[in-house]
Amino acid sequence: MEANESLRELPSGWELTKLEHVSEKINPGFPSGKHNKENRGVPHIRPMNISIKGEIDLSNVKYVEVENYEPLLNGDVLFNNTNSPEMLGKTTFLKQDTNWAYSNHMTRIRLIPKSVESAWIAYYLHSLFLKGFFKINCVHHVNQASINSGFLSKKVLIPLAPLPEQHRIVARIEELLSHLDAGVQALQQAKSQLQRYRQALLKAAVEGRLTEVWRKAHPEVELIEPTIKSGKKSAERLDLSTYMLPNLPATWKWIALHMIADAIDPQPSHRTPPEVDEGVPYIGIGDVDEDGSLNFNLARKVSKEILIEHRERYQLNVGDFIFGKIGTLGRPARLTKPFNYTLSANVILIKPNLSYINQKFLFSFMESPLMDNLLRKDSRATTQAAFGIKKVRMLPIPLPPQKEQNIIVDRLDQLISVSDEMRDIIEQEINRADHLRQSILKRAFEGKLVPQDPSDEPTSVLLERIRAERTKETPQRGRKSNNSAHQMRLAQ
Repeated sequence: MEANESLRELPSGWELTKLEHVSEKINPGFPSGKHNKENRGVPHIRPMNISIKGEIDLSNVKYVEVENYEPLLNGDVLFNNTNSPEMLGKTTFLKQDTNWAYSNHMTRIRLIPKSVESAWIAYYLHSLFLKGFFKINCVHHVNQASINSGFLSKKVLIPLAPLPEQHRIVARIEELLSHLDAGVQALQQAKSQLQRYRQALLKAAVEGRLTEVWRKAHPEVELIEPTIKSGKKSAERLDLSTYMLPNLPATWKWIALHMIADAIDPQPSHRTPPEVDEGVPYIGIGDVDEDGSLNFNLARKVSKEILIEHRERYQLNVGDFIFGKIGTLGRPARLTKPFNYTLSANVILIKPNLSYINQKFLFSFMESPLMDNLLRKDSRATTQAAFGIKKVRMLPIPLPPQKEQNIIVDRLDQLISVSDEMRDIIEQEINRADHLRQSILKRAFEGKLVPQDPSDEPTSVLLERIRAERTKETPQRGRKSNNSAHQMRLAQ
């Protein structure tokens, strides 16, 4: 597949050309195993330094100490030649001279001056990335994919407008993308505000402020405290002096989690079972999506015998939930049917006792900032944060009267559902902006973004001039090459 298959008709004065015909050099950079983050040497630009939007991102830059290299200069186009198939082909361009080096996973395209605008090439290559062109045409390796310099220079055909028209189209692209980015930034800020609002709601709910007026209207409602389970020692009662907890309403009480729910370590041995081709999903905290749902698509598979072993220890019910105890602490996720899966050693299973606690109220507390603070206060930091099962069972939980729990859950459902609807609308608009970005670039390279000027010199004239200049230079290049080869033979 060549890049011009979708370009049925070019605007008047435009031409299709190979990238090599308008470039001085097309070459990858160099690898380095001696990176540092202490600013020793020069920045070494790698794939993560080009964003999905085709912008230079130096938030995670590494340095390399090197002397003989070609730095990236104003006008250079930088193409990501090695990455995952989905990320392959991100492209950007330099707007000023730098001392930056670039890795072998990046290809530098240095264009012939005054023949083509760098932004024109960068935006076009990036538009191919957004359409998945490089994903389709890449060479697959073990854990990555690549596009070599030969394919880039000879197989990717560039629609080339007259140079003045390039300038006008690029200016319009950047104007439209600037407005689009400002809109997306505003949407992201609104999304963050909704998240803060949601956390504030949860905090108000589990501290009793959400039902303050309701309690005054219902003074007859009292708390029925759970009794310590048979076999439990009285020493397992909660010691509030070890925590900094907010004051609760008079009819509420802080109580240890083990008194109103079972906390279970799914994998007592803490060993990860071997992966098998045909098995059941082994769900860990990494398989929890952003919305709190379980994602079975990429979960590792383990023997069905592990599932049978776990079923002998506990049963999973709708309303039970898990949360991370290693690495990513907290982040609860509800369990849903069917229960044809096992649970990883990096989570803890919580099974609420419905005689004392509304499972949605308990889940809301687990999602709240209060729980987040408790987990981080008592987590031990070794190679990564962790939280033991014994401490989980002794976590302080706010316990309102059951009738009030139900009122809280109903009000939270109403308020959060509105917030979630607004979040979904924002997500739709952000996704729409991504499609609009592609549409802007598509229209640009179809010549539909700005009017044409009939006085512009046709691209064919420009390309012919470049060919003539290169024809003049060819004998000189040949003599230089032969002389260099002769000197090398003499040296040997």
